This record gives sequence, C-alpha cells and structure tokens, in this order.
Amino acid sequence: MNAEATPTNEGMTSLLGAFRRRLRWIVLVPLVGVLAALALALILPDKYTAESTVQFGVAPVAVAAAGLPVGGSQPDEQQANTTLKLAKLAIVRERAAARLGPEYTAESLKKKVKIDAESQTSLIVFSATAKSADEAARVANAAADSFIELRREVYDRQLATAVTRLAADYKRLRDAGESGPRVRTLASGLTALRLLRATQTGDVVISERATPPDKVSAPKPIRYAIIGGFIGLILGLALAVVLEQLDRRLADASQVTDAAGLPLLARIPSAKELRGNFKLDRLPSGVRDAFQRLWNVLDAQARGDGASRAILVAGPGHGSGASTVACGLAASAAESGRKVLLIEADLRSPVLAERLGVRLSDAPARSLGLETTPGLSQLLSSDGSGAASRVLTFEQSGGLLDLIEAGEPVDNPSAILGDAAMSRLLSDSKAMYDVLVIDAASPVSVPDALPLIGQADGVVVVARLGHDTDVALRELRKELSRAGAAESGVVVVGGRSSSSGRS
Repeated sequence: MNAEATPTNEGMTSLLGAFRRRLRWIVLVPLVGVLAALALALILPDKYTAESTVQFGVAPVAVAAAGLPVGGSQPDEQQANTTLKLAKLAIVRERAAARLGPEYTAESLKKKVKIDAESQTSLIVFSATAKSADEAARVANAAADSFIELRREVYDRQLATAVTRLAADYKRLRDAGESGPRVRTLASGLTALRLLRATQTGDVVISERATPPDKVSAPKPIRYAIIGGFIGLILGLALAVVLEQLDRRLADASQVTDAAGLPLLARIPSAKELRGNFKLDRLPSGVRDAFQRLWNVLDAQARGDGASRAILVAGPGHGSGASTVACGLAASAAESGRKVLLIEADLRSPVLAERLGVRLSDAPARSLGLETTPGLSQLLSSDGSGAASRVLTFEQSGGLLDLIEAGEPVDNPSAILGDAAMSRLLSDSKAMYDVLVIDAASPVSVPDALPLIGQADGVVVVARLGHDTDVALRELRKELSRAGAAESGVVVVGGRSSSSGRS
C-alpha cells in the first residue's frame, strides 16, 4: 500500500512545488480577471428584468363534468409540459411582437424573454430583460397576454367540441324518450359549457402582472468580480502547470541528479556573499559548512590513495556557479591543511583573480611597471615548465592557497589547453601539491575543457537551480562520458544546504 501511495504523494508534492514556483501567476491572473470583470461591468449597459406570472388549469367544475381536463395547484407532469410547450411556440412571440410595435420581432423577443414553469405548481413565469424598467414590464406582460390569448383559443376549441358531443348525447337520449337523472345531468353540463364559451375565460389567468422593477438586474459588479476571479484562478493554475511543463530549468536537487546521472555531493545555498570578493571565513555558516562537506566527501572518496588529486569543476553553462564552487572547494581543502593549487582553465571568461582579490597578470599591469605573476596562458606559451613555482599565493581562512589565474586572452583556448604543455603543467603540479582544483569552462558551450577531462581524477558538475536546464545538464553528461571522465558527483547551487554530503 505504501508503494502505491508514494507516486501519488510525489506527484502532489511536485504539483504543489510548481504552484509555489509560479505563485505570482496564480495571484496575478485572478487579479486581472477581477479587474477585467469589474471593467466589463462598468462598460456594459444596465439591464432590467420584469416577471409576469400566469396560472393555468383554473376551469370551473362544469368543465370537469363535461369530461375536459381540469388542473389545480398540483397539475400532472404531462399537462405542465404541454402547457409550457404551448407558451414557447413562435406564434406566442409573433403575437407579442404585434402587441408591442414594429420595432419588435419574434426573433428579438426570443432573446429578451425567458419562459419557465415553476416546479410542482400550475404557474408559468414570463421573464423579460430590457434596457429600461418600463420596457421590461411591457415585454413580459405582452408575452403573457399573448400566451393567454392563444391558450383560450385552444381551450375554446376544446369547449366547442365538448358542446357538440354533449348536445348530440342529449338529443339521442331525448329522442329515445329518456327523462331521468342522466338526461338532466347532460342538460346541466351543456348549459354550463355554453355559458363558459360565452364568457371566454378559459382555464388560464394572470396570477401576477409585471411591474417596472426598481433595481438593475445586470450587470452586478460583485457577481462579475467573483466569476472573473474564479475563472482567473482556474486559468492561473492551468498556466502554472503549462509553464512548469515548458520550463526546462532545474527546480530541485532530484532533477539535477536525474539529469546528470551523478550522486549529490552537496547543496550550496544562495548567498549574496558569493557574488563579491570571495572570502571563506566571511560566508554565512550554512554556506561555509556546505563547502566543507563537499571537500570532506571528495576527500573520503580518495582516502587511502595517498596520491595527489586533480579535480575539475565545470557546469552546463555560463553562470552555473562553477567558479564559485571551485573557490570554495579549494579554500576548504586548504583550510583542512592540504597544499592546494587552484587553476583557472576558463580562458574565455576569467573571474577567479577578481573573485579572490588578487592582482591580474595582464598587459596593462605590466605597462604600468607593476610586479605581476604569469597566468595560465603565458605559462602554456612557455611550454608549461616550472609553472608550479610561478603562482600567486594568498591566505584563505587560515590556509594558504596557490592560484594560477587565466592570464592574457588567446585566440584559440581549445588548442592551448589541449597541448602537451598543459599536460606537463598538471604533472609537475601534482608532484608539488596535494590537491589541484581546475576551474573549467562548460564543455557544453565550448570544447576548451574536453582535453582536461580525461586528465582529471574526478569531475564535479555544478548546476544552479532556476538557471540551468535539464537539457544542458544531459548534454554535459554526454560530453563527460565521451571524454572518459572519472566522475565524482554533482553540486547544486541554490536552495537549502544538505545535512549530509550525500543524498
């Protein structure tokens, strides 16, 4: 039973998560619906509704004696349906239009007049809606009067038929010489029916004549607002679901691990301190702890090996947070007492020197006569030898961290990073350092990092929630597989930090 409930719970959780992420639309669309409904209520002309009520089946006792149908307060269903069908005939609307004047037609009255029978009664209600109260009352009464006229004509024909039949029966009995009670009853009924025909009252009367209404029946702003808000809510919820389906951006850690096909190493919560000058000891405790857990997990994976490790950090696109994670990982490793070298292999968009607050090794600095340290591009241009002794060293949270920043721009970063000089640089650096952290450009965006993937002892994939897509992450997974990566795991940037290194 639990196994069956799990998918349902997961689906509900996912749906609620979608609604939470799209909350602005769920709030905005109903608000727009309410405002639009109120605007419509103000624009639409006022309408008035008047009702005229007719009662049918009110024939005298003599009618029953003659064998004609007699209704009452509780007419049978067949009689009620027949009477209602008669009231809705086109001839009723045509006669009503003739009563009202040439500006009215049977077709126009079909839109203005609504005819209904009240349940379990002998009442038919003619409701007319018009632009003025007086017109609504006139139209309702005209329709009711036209129906009464038609109903009486029909009933008169029924009476005529009954009179003819009774007269024939009465004559037959008298001709046969009968003079008993039966003959007297026929004579009495015949007299009553002839009198009823003469008075032309029929079996239908006006129960309540329509009068001009005091209040507007439509539009009603409050009702419009409620309807508009309800429709807006339904549309907002539907829009949230549609947008969630169309939005390929990663929303939670489970989506990241599924797309990457890697275990979760750590969650790095968002913090404004990550966007500026990076200092591990200045970060919120939750963020700093997350970086420390990341290093502990990676260190545990290689425990007992004793060899130096090169860890490549990359994301599925620009802005994933790979450079930030590389800084945090390197600083945490240095804080634990390891000798760490941070290499900025993203030669197209270098940010580490600025992020760590160290001097850039660019041409303008040299032109000013400032002391500089060669960057990665200059070191590789000089065959990469002796690179390990030509680094920037600075303190990070009590530990010493060495950095080789990107250096001067080059025309073809892919070629220079795939050259033998880069291999020599990594080999020499491994001989002098415990840990190498390589900040690489996204293999999905550019091919620069592809030659480095196979030389790394582990690859940390970084994905930012609400920024990266599952499509890009799956493409990164393919590129890593083609390059023969020694996969380590994935780091999620954004959301809350995890309580453990794995999930």
